[in-house]
Amino acid sequence: MTIVTYNPEQKLLYNNISALRKQFDNVLIVDNGSKNLTEITRLSREFGHVDVIPLNKNKGIAFALNTGLKVAQKNRFDWILTMDQDSIIPDNLTTCYEHILKEYNNIGLLGWLSKNNNGYNPKNVYFLITSGCLTNVKAATEVGGWDNDLFVHQVDFDFSLKIHREYKVMATDNVKLYHELGKKTEIKDSNYSQFRDHSSSAYYYIIRNCIVLFKRYFFTYPFLSIQYFFIAPFYDFHYHMKFNRHNRKIDCIILWRAVIDGLRNNLGEMK
Repeated sequence: MTIVTYNPEQKLLYNNISALRKQFDNVLIVDNGSKNLTEITRLSREFGHVDVIPLNKNKGIAFALNTGLKVAQKNRFDWILTMDQDSIIPDNLTTCYEHILKEYNNIGLLGWLSKNNNGYNPKNVYFLITSGCLTNVKAATEVGGWDNDLFVHQVDFDFSLKIHREYKVMATDNVKLYHELGKKTEIKDSNYSQFRDHSSSAYYYIIRNCIVLFKRYFFTYPFLSIQYFFIAPFYDFHYHMKFNRHNRKIDCIILWRAVIDGLRNNLGEMK
């Protein structure tokens, strides 16, 4: 299984690895140029069978995941569990996933639902987040892995849809990860009570990549593309600007640059 790290908080990473080592024989950390790489390496040595591959610079979440995929291919693994640095798996993850793999066939991705599905049986979904996602190595290889050009954000959306074309993408609500994803911001003048806020630079990747994915998947998944790759990102960005007035000028520049780069397919790391 693979954890991608980038300047992780040490205590949270320790708890992450500790939970994983109880259920997995080997853990691989792919580090994206963290400033605290020395501490990460020292922490990995406290556990057995935890390897660290330093990339020495931030090459993006997709590149790091593909690095882990290459290790899985080299070792002829059938499955790989991908993890964020700020997630902790529950004690029942492997037991639940193994049960589902025995019951269903042609699964490409298997993950967990953040919302209650009111039932034990897994359901077919379109998207799974990277953290806690069990990935079929054969399926991942067939679709060419994760898209390095997206760099970060929406990488898992794109990967899920590529897998969805030929394999099942399934999720269960019987597994619950502790997972941190952005900052929740309260909205007092809306029907919605809160939304996920991100930094201004993060919104560059979110909006740019959503435009790219909208063009990429609109004719295959039209309604889904409109909802997730058009309405959702601009809705969140609207409230980001509304409640972060001190950065409004920067946010306008970020938005303009993201739209232009998305339309022109100028991908990779933001220059």
